[in-house]
Amino acid sequence: MQLVWNRFQLYRTVKQEYWLDRLSQHGRSSPPIWRSLSSLFGRKHDIAAPNDYTAEDFASFFARKVDTVCAATADKPPPPSAAAAHRSLSTFHELSEADVRILIMSSSIKSSTLDPLSTFLLREFVDVLLPYVACMVSSSLRQGRLPDSQKHAIVTSLLKRPGLDTADMANYRPVCQRM
Repeated sequence: MQLVWNRFQLYRTVKQEYWLDRLSQHGRSSPPIWRSLSSLFGRKHDIAAPNDYTAEDFASFFARKVDTVCAATADKPPPPSAAAAHRSLSTFHELSEADVRILIMSSSIKSSTLDPLSTFLLREFVDVLLPYVACMVSSSLRQGRLPDSQKHAIVTSLLKRPGLDTADMANYRPVCQRM
């Protein structure tokens, strides 16, 4: 229990230092400070879905939109495709732990709520987790597939432009938060 509490305290301290450093970098410039605070509190000014729309409403609306485009283009020839790649992943050089460490440390600190571990914590404990992460990456590449847990996304409906009528679903676009 003490180990868990110590890790919690360490996480809290490092997070506090991160935000203090981030805010001090902006000096006395208000817009960047407000953007930092908005991201801290999870505020997005362009998310303005009215309360009477449900996730199912948006899903149905966007599905109908795709069906309409498919129906309108069904009799058209497919677009010309680019020449096929001459390389495949049939053979590859496995990434070393050093390669994976470089990728982790150079990646953005952004994380999705679907991530089992935030990038911030992954970077903080990279030396402990590196053998496991490198093994997972190599296994995924060797098999040529992603685990099912990595095939999910959070889709948010955002207004196309600020000031549009929030009561009209056509003024929204779906945005995926997972690549």
